[in-house]
Amino acid sequence: MYKLMLVEDEAIVRESMIHNIDWERYGFTMACACENGREALERMGSVLPDVVVTDICMPFVDGLELARHLQEHYPSIFVVILTGFSEFSYAQQAIKLRVHDFILKPVVPREFCAILEKLSADLDSRNSKRSNLRSLQSRAYQAETILRSALFRTILRTQPTADQVRRSAEEAGLQLNCAVYGAVFCQPQGHLEAATQSQHLQDAAQSVATRFPHCTAAVVEDVYPVLLVGGRSDEEVTSRCRDAAVMLSDAVARLTGAPAATGIGSCCTGPGGLHRTFREAHHALGYAFTQPQRLLVDHLCRAAERSVTEADPLPSTQPLRQALADGNGDEATRRMQALFDELRRRKLHRDSCLPLLERLRFLLTDLIPADGASAAPVLSPTEQWLTLDQAERELSQLTAFLLRSARTSEDEDPARLCVERAMGLIQQNYHDSAFSLTELLSLLNVSKSYFSSAFKARTGQTFTEYLTAVRMEKAKLLLATSNLRTQEIADRIGFTDPHYFSVAFKRTVGKTPREYREERR
Repeated sequence: MYKLMLVEDEAIVRESMIHNIDWERYGFTMACACENGREALERMGSVLPDVVVTDICMPFVDGLELARHLQEHYPSIFVVILTGFSEFSYAQQAIKLRVHDFILKPVVPREFCAILEKLSADLDSRNSKRSNLRSLQSRAYQAETILRSALFRTILRTQPTADQVRRSAEEAGLQLNCAVYGAVFCQPQGHLEAATQSQHLQDAAQSVATRFPHCTAAVVEDVYPVLLVGGRSDEEVTSRCRDAAVMLSDAVARLTGAPAATGIGSCCTGPGGLHRTFREAHHALGYAFTQPQRLLVDHLCRAAERSVTEADPLPSTQPLRQALADGNGDEATRRMQALFDELRRRKLHRDSCLPLLERLRFLLTDLIPADGASAAPVLSPTEQWLTLDQAERELSQLTAFLLRSARTSEDEDPARLCVERAMGLIQQNYHDSAFSLTELLSLLNVSKSYFSSAFKARTGQTFTEYLTAVRMEKAKLLLATSNLRTQEIADRIGFTDPHYFSVAFKRTVGKTPREYREERR
């Protein structure tokens, strides 16, 4: 139904038209009836009719003033003028205001209904054209989106010439006229439905791109939201890239419910340098594997990375293998933790970590007993590990399984198993501020007195002391390898009160978090 506003100062005429016309038959509903033009103007914004039928001669604001206002502020509203023979000169003025139709007074219902029928048809035709136009615009946008994604992938994976980039960009509706460009790549760590993932990521990237001049969004390989940012100088583009990267990270994180890292490439001059900035931005994402940061600038990450060399190798996996063979859970856990801590400390790229993790994976899976294969934890494919935390979690679970499986029923020590399981659970849950002795006892299904005695005998510490020590070691690592604020570190290791964390850290380590960080930098 279309909405109609009737503006008529003569009550008899107004009421007669309201009650004697079958509005719905012609596709209309009477939205409101006004006594004069002033009332119509006051109600126009809230009613927003499709058609206004108005008399010409009225007090306060006449029909011509009303039509003039509608032409200026609501040009899509159809206006029909009610006029008498004596008002023909007014009607001539109305023609200049491009009113849709006229009807002579006194109003003949048959003639007015014919006008309503024509109005309804005209509105249908206009809306159909608008719908077709929107459909064409939508298809054009989808085609441009596909072409831009293909262009960005070509720039990333090949090394096209400047002329090739310009031609492909023009086909995708882009004019690469800026002096300087930079690229921002994003890597979601959460998961979306595969069927809609690309479109959702495109919408998130586009919502950011519209906030910056000379900024284009696309999704590469259905996985990476990408922004191409242009400007007049390196300083301008660098600033825009950083701001856009933060917004893109936030937008994708809201979409997936998980953190999203962004990589930034260095600035380039003209289309010919886009391959380099794309490659750098994509490469920077690999540093998110070991660094809990959402903004990664490739050349800064490369400078901070401590590469693995023959003179400075990673810790050997042989002691870990020996500890597993001996059934020494404490030593195996320590060796495993030291290995992952070293990867984080070096701030290694994912490509540098995966070969070692693949060897570690092979070492552990090779120790799974034949009769225990069905019960062993299932590891994700190595290439699907998005963070070092994920790899550590899965490999630690497999290590714990191997230690349990290595013991025969004759030499199993229930107290030892209880303590080792408790230590594993603490490692898995130390970041949870609500994790408590009560929850641990429930998971272990043992009494408080039994656990406290066994744990103290095995570790020399109480539950609280051990949990605090684990948290402090994690805090020391984050202080040394990240730029996270003290409050963020406290939250990541299970402290709800940053002040209490600082006090506990000083009491345990002998230095404040700031002093410790400055000493390690």
